[in-house]
Parts: sequence; C-alpha cells; structure tokens
Amino acid sequence: MAKRVKIALLERLDNALSDMYHNASPAWCQEIDDPDGRFFEFMCEQGSWTIEYIQEGLGHTAKGWKKAEKLGFLHNERFYWLVQRITEYGELFQWGRGGRTVAPKNLVLHRGGGSFKILNAQEPEFENMSNADLTDMIQVLEAFNTYVENWNSRESMLSMYKDFQEQEAEYEAERLANLCPSCGK
Repeated sequence: MAKRVKIALLERLDNALSDMYHNASPAWCQEIDDPDGRFFEFMCEQGSWTIEYIQEGLGHTAKGWKKAEKLGFLHNERFYWLVQRITEYGELFQWGRGGRTVAPKNLVLHRGGGSFKILNAQEPEFENMSNADLTDMIQVLEAFNTYVENWNSRESMLSMYKDFQEQEAEYEAERLANLCPSCGK
C-alpha cells in the first residue's frame, strides 16, 4: 500500500512539474492588434513586477504568513500562501525564448545557452522525500501553476491592460488640462 501511495504521489508531482513547462505562454496573444507593441511591452513589465511581488511574499512578511498559518487562513489566503511558497524552491526566473516558462531556479536543469529542462519526479531527491513532504510540494506547485495560468488568461491580461489604458487616458487628460492656454506648454 505504501509503495502505491509513493508511486501515485511521484506521478502527481511529475504532472505538476511538467505543467510548469511553458506555463506562461498565452497562445491567444497573437489575436491582439498591437502595431506599436504597447500591449506586449506592458505585459512584460507586469510579468516582471508580478514575479518580484511573489518573491517578496505577495504583500505579506514571513512573520505575517506564519501568523495567518497559525491562526487559520481567511477565504483565499491559503491559496496565496501556497503560491508564495514557490520561492522555497529557489528564486523565480523566466526561462526560454520570450520567458514562456516561469519556474524556480532549483527545479530547472541548465543545459547550456538558452536550453533548459524542468526536473521530473524520477530524480533521486524526490524519491527520497517523505509522502508528507511530497504532498506539500505538490500543493505548492499546483497552486503556483494555477496562479500563473490565471494570470496569463485572456480575461486577466485584457483587464490589466484596460486598467492601464484608462489610467494612461486620465494622466493625459490631466496633463492637457494643466497646459498654459496662451502658449500650450
């Protein structure tokens, strides 16, 4: 029985690890009419900011997360706690052409140049882990993959870009309102 549980956990871990490959590749972006490249520039900046935000604890300190864990999580807090724990497996980087894979450094094998490979569950370090540690790792990886998938969804990206465009229009309107009527500067 214990052997079957271990095999099932390693299989699920392997799935979670393989789901990381190209996890940040929204295929629908080719549909965007973006002749000046502003959408892609904005989304690259947002992606970099989001990676930093995750690495910094998603707006919480380590002490704050420990307190929430001890007292019990509110609504979606446990999900975000799991997401930010991805940094336990190394600093987050974007890998591959166009940063199509977002993964922690310690779960990636460098093959030289731009070539890389996400680890798989057949690595000895994973086979030697306890079932509890495997389960914990699987929960963290699956939460992180879900977070990245949701962030890269059509609705999410278009919503972020729409907010950016509205804010930009407000700044431009304010700038125009403050121009000197006589000289236009």
